[in-house]
Amino acid sequence: MVSEGMAKVFATFGYVVTYKQPFRWAVRRFGGLAETIRQKVSRWAGSVASRAAPRSIDDDEFAGTIHQPPDEVEDLLEDEGFIRNLLSRLKTRNGEPEIGSWVYREDPRVEYQLHVMIFSGDDDSVDVYAHHEYSSVNPDVAYQHFTGDKLDPEGGVVRVREKLPIDASDG
Repeated sequence: MVSEGMAKVFATFGYVVTYKQPFRWAVRRFGGLAETIRQKVSRWAGSVASRAAPRSIDDDEFAGTIHQPPDEVEDLLEDEGFIRNLLSRLKTRNGEPEIGSWVYREDPRVEYQLHVMIFSGDDDSVDVYAHHEYSSVNPDVAYQHFTGDKLDPEGGVVRVREKLPIDASDG
């Protein structure tokens, strides 16, 4: 398990990589490559620390489907203020990895974040999963984030449905 001190270090590192130049520019410019690297690092880190290992997505995190191709959904996420969540552990569904991890924060130092995971759907669509949780880049609440304290799938589903054009008829 991550100590409180290490959680603060990880959060500070995450803040710098997510919000400071030149990292922010690089992530926006090379998002797909960055996502591929994130997935490989998550798999490797899981062999060192079980908490970092990929985990299966939970059914209660399913928000619905966006009937657009993945590239268009990623553009939509950016337009709505979401940013790539490169330090997130990999999520899988039926053994298949997510195609992207995104996060929405009103401000970089907020206490809570909306974490969105997207998976390839049927017929060039994207299935959206979400949860509301403590922020991973705020050192004041990083330990609670890493322990999964107050992870709220229902709150995430409600919030992401408010922000994105999700077809919730299957959810």
